[in-house]
Amino acid sequence: MAHILPHPQTPLTTLYRATVHSNRNTWVCSRYGTIISPCEHFPSFGDFLKARSTQEQWCYQFLKEPDRCEQLVQDIKQCSLLAVSDGSYMLDWAITSLILNGESHTRVENSVIAPGGKQDMSAYRGELMDIYSTVILILRICEFYGIEVGKVTFGCDVLFALWHAFNTSFPAKVDEPCYDLIAAMHKLLSKSSIKWCPRHINSHQDDKK
Repeated sequence: MAHILPHPQTPLTTLYRATVHSNRNTWVCSRYGTIISPCEHFPSFGDFLKARSTQEQWCYQFLKEPDRCEQLVQDIKQCSLLAVSDGSYMLDWAITSLILNGESHTRVENSVIAPGGKQDMSAYRGELMDIYSTVILILRICEFYGIEVGKVTFGCDVLFALWHAFNTSFPAKVDEPCYDLIAAMHKLLSKSSIKWCPRHINSHQDDKK
């Protein structure tokens, strides 16, 4: 419910994040909430992820040992973190697996099931989904541990998905397949303070003798 304050009020002792807009000579507050400080309110990174919006929970629902991500902090800061993922599509399901590794020799694994109906699923959506879920997980690590400078190298075997996801100089078109994931990716990257280095990896290398 909106609150209209026609006269100046006593400053609050507790700060809140609010959405306001002007209406002629008054200001209208449409919503407000507390400002969350990760380090003060959550004892661990795993607890921090559980408190995130349900709209992104699918990105790390099956993350193994989330508190091991603490050991990846220096890898991000030292620009040595490597993320490798691979998606698959079968029986109307798009699923992906991710591995994070760096010079600290810490290995973090994650699996993701793509959101959406079966009419939305494809191998291409699976690859885009692994990129999106990887970026959002890394950004949450940076947010929780206060990382402002660093670099992550991301590798997968679909060059087309890499180009669309990381090439933010070309905005996604509404009629493109998986527009929702591409547009969401570009929005995440626009807010990222760390550098991303996409790398194409040739697929099925283990089939070559």
